[in-house]
Amino acid sequence: MTTTPLFITSCKQIELASFSGVCTECKFDREYFNDSLFSNFKILFPAQLDKAVTKRKAEFLAGRYVAKESFIKAGIPLADITIGEQRAPIWPASIRGSITHNGEYALCAITQEPDSIGIDIETMMSFEMANSIKSSLVNSAEEALSKHYQGAFEEWLSLVFSIKESLFKALYPGVQKYFDFLDAQVVKIDPINQSISLVLLTDLTPSIQAGQHFSGFYQLRGDSVLTWVHCANIYAEAQ
Repeated sequence: MTTTPLFITSCKQIELASFSGVCTECKFDREYFNDSLFSNFKILFPAQLDKAVTKRKAEFLAGRYVAKESFIKAGIPLADITIGEQRAPIWPASIRGSITHNGEYALCAITQEPDSIGIDIETMMSFEMANSIKSSLVNSAEEALSKHYQGAFEEWLSLVFSIKESLFKALYPGVQKYFDFLDAQVVKIDPINQSISLVLLTDLTPSIQAGQHFSGFYQLRGDSVLTWVHCANIYAEAQ
């Protein structure tokens, strides 16, 4: 594959706890982005990006770049990954996947199992931002839980924000129903195993309903947080 070192500065496969598929991560520098890189990388430029700002186009390209790298590492024939509802990637029928980016890193996790994967990377919030948006992200029980977290409040809220994004990405392709941050609740963060437990607070399908528990994992990476949720057989359960 043609590469442009100034834009893609590194690319590697990483391991995710509890996930047996392939996950690829790249670091990119959007200062070196230009539209011709889509052609260089043989990646489809979607019509939805025609009027997008450079930041959005660079992040999209980096995400599709690591998706192609994940396909190659998994030995899967390459395919264009277009944009669906909720800006979610549209994967080939036999593939379950998730893409995330945060301005300098992009990751893609894929599997050929009948499972689902949601992955999310977020730049750490400032305390001011965390305090101003907390009411749209967490309920009173969760805010009480934050007082037992050993790190800073903004680190805790960044983790909660990210794990709920990962849960949405894992469930939405199977359930095809939108739900927001207050429709799921974090009930435990385990710093030893770097795991997070959540409970769903709303019904999504006849078999995926309020009260169902999900588990995810996280990594603290300096000024960013990475989370993921792997759901086994979610597509069968969503029927």
